[in-house]
Amino acid sequence: MDNCRTLRFPQLAAVAVLILVAAGAALASDLSGEITAEYVGQRGIGEWCYTLAVTWQNEPNRGLSHLNLSLGAGTDCSESEINSDVLWGVNAGMVISSDFTREILCLAQYEGNGDPSLNITEPVLKFEPHPGSIRGPGAVGWGRLVFYSDKPPAQIVTPNSFLSQKFGTYSSFGQVTGVFPALPCDPVASQESAWGEVKALYGAR
Repeated sequence: MDNCRTLRFPQLAAVAVLILVAAGAALASDLSGEITAEYVGQRGIGEWCYTLAVTWQNEPNRGLSHLNLSLGAGTDCSESEINSDVLWGVNAGMVISSDFTREILCLAQYEGNGDPSLNITEPVLKFEPHPGSIRGPGAVGWGRLVFYSDKPPAQIVTPNSFLSQKFGTYSSFGQVTGVFPALPCDPVASQESAWGEVKALYGAR
């Protein structure tokens, strides 16, 4: 499946989150994600489409409240740099639970002061169900977050704990692997990639 095409929304929004919650319950909290890149040229809002595939497993009856993608404790990126080079929208897609078939709208926003509820002080991209939703996502699930940039991919440094989630009064952190746009500032501790290597890996022209 081509996530960059199938998860695109008609409004001027570059981020789309589609979370499908699986049946069953987890014995312990677990959170992880991987970001991949595809060169789309003029087919997208930006020349590169980035897809974050994320999974979570929480204790029974501990549904996901919200999810964060941290830009890293050492980032020197300003809000204007993020808004210029990483394109996303407020309407971030839909959430579907295995025991609740109605779609739930998710919202996305940049939080320059982090997430005080999780004691995170660095900037994050935050994703959560619409406050008017009847209910939220379940305790076990997976999702895809799609965003665009004109910047080519750079490898994310590991190990890290750039993913975080809150479920009820609890929280957990997880690692993100893969790539992130190579911005002039330093988001998510990305390693620079030579343009020749980028073209070889992703088929860019």
